[in-house]
Amino acid sequence: MTKKTPTITLLLMLLSCASSFAQTDEQKTKKQKNKKAAAEFKWNNPSTKWFKKKFPLVQHHTFNSPTLEAEVGYCIYLPPNYDANDSKEVRYPVVYYLHGGRPGSEWKGARLSNAINPHIVDGSVAPMIYVFVNGGPVSHYNMPGKPKAQGADVFIKELIPHIDATYRTIATRVSRKVDAERLG
Repeated sequence: MTKKTPTITLLLMLLSCASSFAQTDEQKTKKQKNKKAAAEFKWNNPSTKWFKKKFPLVQHHTFNSPTLEAEVGYCIYLPPNYDANDSKEVRYPVVYYLHGGRPGSEWKGARLSNAINPHIVDGSVAPMIYVFVNGGPVSHYNMPGKPKAQGADVFIKELIPHIDATYRTIATRVSRKVDAERLG
């Protein structure tokens, strides 16, 4: 039995080393995928026919971001009576949907429009505007030293004022809500 013990111990050590090499390869693959995803990130993701068909109640728009020196996309759901002639004076509360995960396309939360609309139409939920935010490459955070990764500043200092200036919102803090997707 003593002769087998060193062999088993050696075998276990080799397996452990092989496992650590495999993890290293997995980690390398994960890092490569993360770099690829970061390289593919865009602050503006215009709608396609697929998006328009899948989310017909959502509009895609952009605003110019001085922070990024670029156009930033956002998606917006307006309640059904928003454009009615007799309601041009009506103002609405706004929900800003901050999707979870990264990188952050403004289309990630658009599917909610299909769930929200029937409740607004039947009157079980008050009419409101939903804004689906592009969270930037690191999901609504500012990254120090990375001028093109300032998601928090773009959202708070630029998008909210843009929405208030462009749409009939109730432009007060108590009339703005944040809906954040929970991960895990």
